[in-house]
Amino acid sequence: ANGFEAANSTSMPSAPVAGVIVHSHPSTAEPAQPTGSMRTAPAISWAISASQLERYRQLFAGLEKANPSVMSPSEAKEVLGHSKLPDAELSHIWRLSDVDGDNQLCFEEFACALHLAALRRHGHELPA
Repeated sequence: ANGFEAANSTSMPSAPVAGVIVHSHPSTAEPAQPTGSMRTAPAISWAISASQLERYRQLFAGLEKANPSVMSPSEAKEVLGHSKLPDAELSHIWRLSDVDGDNQLCFEEFACALHLAALRRHGHELPA
């Protein structure tokens, strides 16, 4: 368990996910569309736009951190806690975002975590 999960006793097993990527431009790939009369929820873009990335960069730079280049679990929990998401979901976002498993978030991982939290707050399910 990492420090971010310490406050959550119902955390899921840790498993890195490589499919969440921070983009500085919109994705050109189109998701496959089902055929026939099946109705599905609208596809969402997991890509981070250039304007979102800049906002995340400004936030990361402006936060007081023990190490200016990375964010600790407690520092991340303080920021991500503003999302009002349950601790179990915040822990899952941490595991998805800390792709190198070093128990801290560099800027790119931080941007991924913020983006996942924002999408979750808008009702989208988190990747498994």
